[in-house]
Amino acid sequence: MGPHFSEQTFDFLEELEHRNNREWFEEHKPTYELELKKRMLAVAEAVNVSLAEFAPNHLRPPNKAMMRIYRDVRFSHDKTP
Repeated sequence: MGPHFSEQTFDFLEELEHRNNREWFEEHKPTYELELKKRMLAVAEAVNVSLAEFAPNHLRPPNKAMMRIYRDVRFSHDKTP
């Protein structure tokens, strides 16, 4: 089996949906790093390997293919998460 997400990944995302604030996230950042970010980068790398043969122009470094989890509020009037 290739790279995949664990049950803890989906538990983290479900909790994040209900507790979307900086304090909660900072407390659970190690879970994010291990269960979500590390696994997503592995999935992106597996996609690159599969694309290499037939679509080499569409390869991207995994860290560039993954979007940030943080909402960029620098230019927004609404600063809520």
